[in-house]
Formats: sequence, C-alpha cells, structure tokens
Amino acid sequence: MIGETHRDRHPTLLALSQTCRSLRRIFLPLVWQRIEVLDDEHEGYGRAVMYSRVRRNQRPKKPDRKFVEDLVSLLEVVTVREPNLAVYVNVAILEYSVDTVLPELARCMTLFPNLHTVQLNFKLKRKRHAFLQDVFSPYSYPHIHTVCLSESAAPFIHACPGLRELHSYQNAPWGTSTLGHVLIHKKLDVLGVVTYHQEAITHIAKNLPDLREITLGRTQLRLGYPSRNALWDRMKRLSELPHLRTIRLAMNAHAAYKYRYTYSDGSVGAGISHAGATEEEIQQWLEWAKKILAGVMCADSSDKHVVLIRVDGSEETYSAT
Repeated sequence: MIGETHRDRHPTLLALSQTCRSLRRIFLPLVWQRIEVLDDEHEGYGRAVMYSRVRRNQRPKKPDRKFVEDLVSLLEVVTVREPNLAVYVNVAILEYSVDTVLPELARCMTLFPNLHTVQLNFKLKRKRHAFLQDVFSPYSYPHIHTVCLSESAAPFIHACPGLRELHSYQNAPWGTSTLGHVLIHKKLDVLGVVTYHQEAITHIAKNLPDLREITLGRTQLRLGYPSRNALWDRMKRLSELPHLRTIRLAMNAHAAYKYRYTYSDGSVGAGISHAGATEEEIQQWLEWAKKILAGVMCADSSDKHVVLIRVDGSEETYSAT
C-alpha cells in the first residue's frame, strides 16, 4: 500500500488547479508530472498505485484490460487533448522494463520530426551497454541536434548524425571507454562532457575542428598531477581548435568514481582527487583557459570568454581578449 499523502496528491493538485486561472498555471503542470494508473482495492483510503505491489527482483503482474484502458486514457490527455502538458511528464524506465520499453522508445522517436533536443539518464549495468547500442542502431535521428546523456546512454549518440551539442547529465564526466563515442561527431559545436581519458584533450584537438565551446571539470584539469607543466603542455593543444570561443570551467561537475593517472613509463600515479577546488587551483585554471583562447588563431574576431561555474551553480564570465 502507499501512503495517504501520495493517494491524495492527484485529486488535491487537480482541485487547486481548478480554483482560479492563476493557480491553474502553477498546479496543473504538477498534476501531470506523474501518469499513474491506480486500482480501487482500498476504498476509504483513496486508490492504490498498481506498481506498489512490485517487489525487488519481481516483475509486476500482467495488467488487465481496465488497467491498459485507464493508461491509454491518461496518455490521450497529454498527447491529443492537451499536448502542451506533455513537457511536464516525468518518464522513469525501471530496470525490469528495459527490454520492452527501450525498443519502443527508440521506434517512437522516429515519429517526431521536430524533436531536436533529448535528455536521457539511464542507470544500466555495464553488461547492458551493448543491448542499448543494439536498441538504437537500427534508427537514425538526423533532426536531433542537442543531447544531454548519462554515461550509460552514450551509445545513443551514434544514432544522431546531425549532433551539434553534447552535454553530460548533471555535469558528470564519462569514463575512459566513452571517448570513441564522442569523437565520431566531427561537426560538434559544443562539448559539455570530457571523458576521464588522459589523452582526451589531444584527441579532441585533433578530431573536433568545429568546436566552439568546451566544458572542463576538476578531474580533467587535474590529470597528470602533480606535474602541472606536463598537464599544461597537453591542455594548450586546445588552442589548435580554430573556432574555439568559450571554455567553461565546471567546479560543480560530479565525479562518479576514482581515476588513476598512468604515466608514460607505465607506472600508475596516485588517484586524482575529486575534492572541491581550492582558490589557488581555480586561479591557475582561469589563467590556463585565457592563455588557450588567446592562442586560438583564426579570422573570426568575435569575443572569447572563460566561464567559471562555482559549486553552487553561479557563473562568472571573464574576457579572454
């Protein structure tokens, strides 16, 4: 069973949205954040969510006809009668439903020619990554230009030949094995995720000539530590990108796991710290970013900027010209 607060959420929000026009703008989107099919087992307490009966490692019972009809009715509201509400719907794909839901999602996305921006946050086990690639490989979404992905969803970008902007979900850097996914898109304008790969900067400078904006997190800026000179020698290669105009230094980037730097002689250095940046580090990185942009040689005279993103998400912009 679910709590009374959850049971009362939908009717309460719906009632508030019908009070007046001002409250409708506030509460109606909240009503449709969840599309839940409920049953009538627990009279007197409101209706119980069907999937509350699902236990760990146990598939839900097969929905009956009424359940499916109710679900279709709710979906009709946000897709036919009031499609402007669709943007508010949160979609959660649970582990047990991946095999059936993702293939259908991949197919349906071909039906939206005006879909240009996609955000996917998959939390799949590593052994499931090949499955994800198989799901999207039969399709192509040339109309999608901007994506924001978790690391598990990286194979999706192979289905987006027109990709121009690539961002990381919650600014989390990707692991070393994902670098190949990034480099296939030679026409990328904006790169909002850089992998932990210690040669990532070298490969980016060589393979993404159209890049005009790049985001770097603390982990990438510490690769090669404690040899800052060696790190700077690698970082300054970004000056070879002829269209680079903006470098974003994300101090709020979330690191998912520990990274260890491997030196040229094969020895493994100490783990790269994911701790918050000191002010000394920040000033060093700002100086590097300005030098990189100052070294970009091109005919375009547009302004160049370094954007510092603090831990709280606030941004500070510095001119590099």
